[in-house]
Amino acid sequence: MLHRIVKLLCKSSIVSINMPKKFSITLRVSNLMEFFDIPENWDKTDIKHGKSWLKEDLRIKSNQDLHKLWFILYKEKNMLLTMQSECKRINKLFASPERIDKVEESMANLENVVQERNNSLSQLEKGTKIDREGKVLWHPLGIKVYREANEWPIPFEINSEEKAKNYKEYMIPNDEVIPFWRELREKHRTIRWRSWQRNRKLKMEEHKLLQESRTTLKTRILKK
Repeated sequence: MLHRIVKLLCKSSIVSINMPKKFSITLRVSNLMEFFDIPENWDKTDIKHGKSWLKEDLRIKSNQDLHKLWFILYKEKNMLLTMQSECKRINKLFASPERIDKVEESMANLENVVQERNNSLSQLEKGTKIDREGKVLWHPLGIKVYREANEWPIPFEINSEEKAKNYKEYMIPNDEVIPFWRELREKHRTIRWRSWQRNRKLKMEEHKLLQESRTTLKTRILKK
């Protein structure tokens, strides 16, 4: 009996030694400070950060890793937006604002990769993609917008709220819509004019650099 007890104790000790220990390097924060950056970065004007996640890097990840990465990026985006709002409130410079763009780009690439996998799986099973269908509807301000089809608990034929969003009466311009159209056209003209000026300036600079390089080349040839 004693020999059996000692044997069981030895087995249990061996198992406890060989069992892997669970550990985590993530700082556990269970209050509102999780929405803020670490205090070491509060007074910095430039914070070192990496590049955004590319589609090529995300395609080699598993679905479980992509699911975890999505929540990490979502948490990072909430933190950055909170810090940006807080810096704006206290009239302070927000360090490295391009981090928000990189996080949003990473989230968009991750969503595209997941959509690619869903489409490929749907093509194997059904032979069709699962992209949402949509249609062009009229906005209350008299412009056409594209809306994706969604699932609704009430059919469209008897849904009065959804029917009211088609706005067919705005196809005919009225006194409320015409001023908005005028300002919208002016905005688009301003954007096109600025882009044309920017492209023209770049072309002039390129032409100037080309002429300078030609003149320097001619002078070198004459010297020889």
